[in-house]
Amino acid sequence: MIKDSSFTRNYTSLFPTFYLSYKLDTSDKHQLGFSFGRRIDRPNYQDMNPFTYPLDRYTYYGGNPFLEPTFSYNFEFSHTYKNFLSTSLEYSLVKNLIQETNEQKGTIYYSRPGNFGKQQVYGITVNGNFKIAKWWTLQLYTEGKVMSYESMIYGQVLDESRFYWFIQPVNQFIITKSLSAELGGSYQTRILVAQFLTIPVWQARVGVSQKLWKGKGTLRLNVSDMFYSNQPGGDIRNIANSKANWLSYLDSRVASLSFTYRFNKGKSLNARESGASDTEKNRIKTN
Repeated sequence: MIKDSSFTRNYTSLFPTFYLSYKLDTSDKHQLGFSFGRRIDRPNYQDMNPFTYPLDRYTYYGGNPFLEPTFSYNFEFSHTYKNFLSTSLEYSLVKNLIQETNEQKGTIYYSRPGNFGKQQVYGITVNGNFKIAKWWTLQLYTEGKVMSYESMIYGQVLDESRFYWFIQPVNQFIITKSLSAELGGSYQTRILVAQFLTIPVWQARVGVSQKLWKGKGTLRLNVSDMFYSNQPGGDIRNIANSKANWLSYLDSRVASLSFTYRFNKGKSLNARESGASDTEKNRIKTN
């Protein structure tokens, strides 16, 4: 019989935040920014559930009541040009990162959240809104980052860095005064996430919007993941004497038809305020 264990943790710390912006000219063409912040992320309540349940014949999933909060130091240096093109250089140092871990005992895999010693992220992001023509607008977001991990997981050393690239263009077309269309998508290379190395994924989506009754009504048709290509998968590494991988088959191609009608043009309704803080509500994981 194993006796119950008890422990006490007290956290008293400072979480400073600093912002600085500077205009290089009086016409607001160029603006520089710098920010620094120290943050804490607490584990979800479900992740600390001590019980274990089977996912399949060879895999069990459980919580971890001994999870510790994640502390991060975040730096960002940004440049904005004419309020339509933003470029940022980012660096973050994360300690006790909470991510899913995998361990093999005999023929059974145990999956549970755990704390990884250190994560570092270096990256650059570009976000722009470009007017290609009177009828064509391109919104573009892209980022390139190096993610590195240093930790000991179930006796296995994790010390690796990987670069990944992500791009998300959205094209908006004005066909007539009342008819518009949108074509967008995204692409992501392999990305290292703790013990997981994902495969590249991409997806494309299209939408058409028709205004009715002098703009009071709008009819929209949207199709997501047209080519059924957004199917995540990858390898699970740093497991002693074994190799593992996974591939998900998601029902990601969805067509939706919606209709909206505005009764109170120019008026806004205030949402009901809640007494619970957003941070605490986000700790409640929903499936």
